[in-house]
Amino acid sequence: FNCMKGYSTFVLDLSNGVEHIWKNMSKTVRTAIRKGEKSNLKFEVELSHNAISEFYDIYTKNMKQLGTPVHSLNFFNNIYQTFPENVFISTVRLNDDAISSLYLLKFKDTLIYGWGSSSIEFLKYRPNNFIHWNSIKYACGNGLLRYDFGRSLINSGNYKFKERWGSVAVPLIYCYYPPTKTLLPPQNEYGKFAKIWSKLPLQTTKIIGPMVRKYIA
Repeated sequence: FNCMKGYSTFVLDLSNGVEHIWKNMSKTVRTAIRKGEKSNLKFEVELSHNAISEFYDIYTKNMKQLGTPVHSLNFFNNIYQTFPENVFISTVRLNDDAISSLYLLKFKDTLIYGWGSSSIEFLKYRPNNFIHWNSIKYACGNGLLRYDFGRSLINSGNYKFKERWGSVAVPLIYCYYPPTKTLLPPQNEYGKFAKIWSKLPLQTTKIIGPMVRKYIA
């Protein structure tokens, strides 16, 4: 076996309530959340194909700019069709326009951040912090006990973002057989193509992306 140990997920304990979570997150996160509140960002949770389409629009544009292939819209719709009671789409709006969206999955007592993006031009309003905070409050209000921030490459920007919430890092170890000579994280293996991908037309990335994405760990 070859094992890759470059990823962790972050799990936040919700059992002590919202006030406890607020006090235990970093000051940086609290400041960013307040920035979103002062900017009149609005939060909502929807369960519909329309909400998934809105999420997908934000997600595909953001991933193209980052140079990352995405799954197809059918991929996300099929998850919803198969597990209709376990999919939640949280959305942040500014003046009725969706600027951030998360595709959330519920499993037992845990709300899991599966996929998500914010429009780059609105990052100054701190929608990432705002949407995660309100999703956490939503989970608390619906009796869930944990919020899973999803996997991140160790020491990446996302990794550092998630550890500021008072969450606990849980190592994710991927083992492969038969073994290969090298096993590199995706950003090292595919990073050289990111700049090229980011320059492709959006519609092209939507068509080609799902065919490429299935080969990326």
